[in-house]
Amino acid sequence: MVTTRMRRAQGSDGPSRGKDAARGGRMPANPLNNIIRSSAMTSTVLLVDVSTHAAFAPSDILVNSKTARTMLGNISHATLHCWQHGLHHRTRNKIIPPLADFPAPVMISGRRYWRRSDLETFINGRASAA
Repeated sequence: MVTTRMRRAQGSDGPSRGKDAARGGRMPANPLNNIIRSSAMTSTVLLVDVSTHAAFAPSDILVNSKTARTMLGNISHATLHCWQHGLHHRTRNKIIPPLADFPAPVMISGRRYWRRSDLETFINGRASAA
């Protein structure tokens, strides 16, 4: 037997069935979630030209910083930042300049993306120099 005090503790609807219960059940699925999940799983972004509705060439594919760090040999975020901006150790009085041939990122909504072809050129240039 459920008393009034128990109903108040449980809420007016009875036992809690999760946050979707207050909305009348399960929310309808967003069709864009499949696209977002598939692009997040591949870690690449393929831009589409709106005027012609044609995809860019594979050399113009943009990759995010995680994929770029993987392509560059699993470097850390700090190393990528140093290669792009340089570093100044105040305590050691040491200045490390940025790499001159490191490709500049394309900024989209405050996020950094690199052209895959630019990164491959940078990697091949460093491999031939070594």
